[in-house]
Amino acid sequence: MKRALKSVVIVLLLLVVTSCTKDTNGAENNLRGIWEQVKVLDGQTNTLQLVFGKKNTGFEINKVEFGTGEITSSASPFSWKIENDTIEVNGTSKDTYQFNVDNELVLDTGEDVVLSKISNDYSKYYGKE
Repeated sequence: MKRALKSVVIVLLLLVVTSCTKDTNGAENNLRGIWEQVKVLDGQTNTLQLVFGKKNTGFEINKVEFGTGEITSSASPFSWKIENDTIEVNGTSKDTYQFNVDNELVLDTGEDVVLSKISNDYSKYYGKE
């Protein structure tokens, strides 16, 4: 009887661990790609892109287009991880995001940062896998 109970407990533990791993992998696969927010304010267009790539690495790209036609941009690398439905991004700052009901990324700080996924293809930044 003890042996049967041990076997059942082991099988249940394996199922729990395996199901958690699959959920994380599914969330990671959904996250990988290019996410973007575009804001226009006072004749200036600000574009924020987050590129989530392989091996939990990514790039934050900020682009500003002024009314005069001048454009400035910067790119910074970051690392990321998913834990309990929270995406943690560690780059020039440490930010956390959540998926909203529309499957957009929302910054947790309460700022008005909502990013929409514009592409699954991040090979432009990483090359072919």
